[in-house]
Amino acid sequence: TVLEGIAPSTSGTIRGRVFLDAPPAPAPVASVAAILDLARSYAKVATAGVDGAYDLDGLAPGRYRVTAWSGDWAMEPLDPEEEIVEVQARRSTDGVDRTLIPGGVVAGKVIEADTKEPIAGAAVELAAARFAVTDEMGEFQLEGVRPGLHWVSANAKGFISRRALVEVTAGGRSFVVLELTAGGVIEGLVTDPAGQPAPGATVWTTVNWAWIKTAADAEGRYALEGVPLEARDITVFAAREGQFETRESVKGFPEGETSIRLDLRLEAGITFAGRVVDLQGRPILGAALHIASSSVKPAAVTGEEGLFTIEGATSATGFLTALKKGCAPASQDLQDLKSRDERLAIELVLEPGHFVEGKVVDTAGHPIHRAWVGIDLIGNYEGPYPWCYTGRDGSF
Repeated sequence: TVLEGIAPSTSGTIRGRVFLDAPPAPAPVASVAAILDLARSYAKVATAGVDGAYDLDGLAPGRYRVTAWSGDWAMEPLDPEEEIVEVQARRSTDGVDRTLIPGGVVAGKVIEADTKEPIAGAAVELAAARFAVTDEMGEFQLEGVRPGLHWVSANAKGFISRRALVEVTAGGRSFVVLELTAGGVIEGLVTDPAGQPAPGATVWTTVNWAWIKTAADAEGRYALEGVPLEARDITVFAAREGQFETRESVKGFPEGETSIRLDLRLEAGITFAGRVVDLQGRPILGAALHIASSSVKPAAVTGEEGLFTIEGATSATGFLTALKKGCAPASQDLQDLKSRDERLAIELVLEPGHFVEGKVVDTAGHPIHRAWVGIDLIGNYEGPYPWCYTGRDGSF
């Protein structure tokens, strides 16, 4: 799928090459996809040339994950700082290379639980990285899946989403059948604090431990599909990029009805502003600000003068943390800010940080490639914790 309506003057490009892991060689005709950060579909898909080169153009500015696959070849895991690509208008981000390792294929079928009839047009997803739509027979295929256990989910209009755990082996082909039961829809309009449509706003609810999520369209309309008809006391949330959060509750679906109309208006929230500096008081460009969330996506990023503004925060409690590679995190306890003036004049000082390096081996002393290594930062801290994968020699 391709993002429509993005003018060349406001779009950006991602370029790179795709390689096979062993033996090292270009991966011709590999598929490469850009996934807008937190989105549940491809923004654009390209095919690599005979030299493995690809070009993803016409992308709207934003943060993207770039993934690649070819048949049963899957993308090698990446460290977190390599996974996200920032696309800017009228600029090309080059050298975004990807390496493929032996993987597998997941195929399957989506059917109605009662009638066992196939469901065409169902959306199928694996690990927020592989997406497919079922054909007329309800069948789908997801190529280039890494070996291991994976959740595969399916949802379709008028049905409750369903997921199943599948095991994938290198060179193998797994098959799964997903049976969906009928559900209802909660739909309406999302507006900003000024009452204007809020395109792109995230809308979600949790019912029976299942998380149902969607995004408002260009006119601010949303539809939460597959809500259980027997659900009661349903709370629906909406936010824009994690801020301006609002919520509304409904008792449940009226007898014999399968849809509920619920309009949502985002709340103005609280504004925090300030700057991030080093020990000498010099502004720090590109520091990521995280507030009351472990999300990888920051609430703000500092500009040339180290300045930042976070609008629509839902709480004046918790911590605001500044992160920058090579620096130790710096946090502000938001409860210590007693006035609006204090909330708009925050200063966070980043000091040079420490690093941890080492090697991961098995019991025989052999290095382990692609082992996951993470650090749990204890204390007054918000945002993602540091982690990486080991290299071929087991080092990190």
